[in-house]
Amino acid sequence: MAPSLDPVMPHLNRLLDSRSFPKTICPSEAARALSVTDLQRAGVESWRDLMPAIRELAFGLRDEGVLEILQKGEILPVSQTIQQPSDRFGFGGKSSKTGTCILLLDDGG
Repeated sequence: MAPSLDPVMPHLNRLLDSRSFPKTICPSEAARALSVTDLQRAGVESWRDLMPAIRELAFGLRDEGVLEILQKGEILPVSQTIQQPSDRFGFGGKSSKTGTCILLLDDGG
């Protein structure tokens, strides 16, 4: 069964709202902000267990036009799928131009 992202969303929204473009957050920041109770509500034992679901959420929000995804400073085309980018990425604050959130993909280690 897929984990529930309901406990993640308040933390994710708070972090995104606290950053202005082009500042970013790592999606693990939202996962790590969860309490033990939140993790239990999500149906996972560790924040790491949420990372695939958070990645899926990000790409879903991108597909809905809620956020953009960047890799190496370039907007990732919608044709690029979740399986293609590296495992490391971070969300960003709202763009001053579009008002959309920015997701930054990072190839770095």
